[in-house]
This record gives sequence, C-alpha cells and structure tokens, in this order.
Amino acid sequence: MTGYESTPGQTKYFCQHCGSPIISKSLSNPDKVRVRLGVIESNINERPAAHIFTTSKANWEEISDDLPQYEFYESDR
Repeated sequence: MTGYESTPGQTKYFCQHCGSPIISKSLSNPDKVRVRLGVIESNINERPAAHIFTTSKANWEEISDDLPQYEFYESDR
C-alpha cells in the first residue's frame, strides 16, 4: 500500500501494483478511516443510509428508493 497526502491533512492509500484506492485517512479525524468497499472480500451486511453528492450523479442515474438525498457529505463541510 502506498500513500500520498492529496490535500493537507488528508492521506489516500493505493495498491502498489494496480493503483486501486484502498483507504483514506484525515488528520482532523484520526479515529475515522474510509475503506473502499471493493477491497472487502466477505459479505457486506450494512446497507446505504443515504445518497450523497446527488447533484454530481450521472444524468442517466435514477434514484428510486426512499433514502434521504444530499448534495454533499455532511462531514466535508
């Protein structure tokens, strides 16, 4: 795993062989790690709680469930 500071205080880690994103960490919230779901090899029982960045979705994407929708991720504010 290779990491680089993408913005001050934010480090993103990638596979050294293929470049796939793996995790990201923030100095402002050191107890929180974002793990990319594609790296998990077991069943994922959790389900989405909301749709985020909805103004950036593809024009063909249709959100057809009743989950809350947000234009941004609240902790990014």
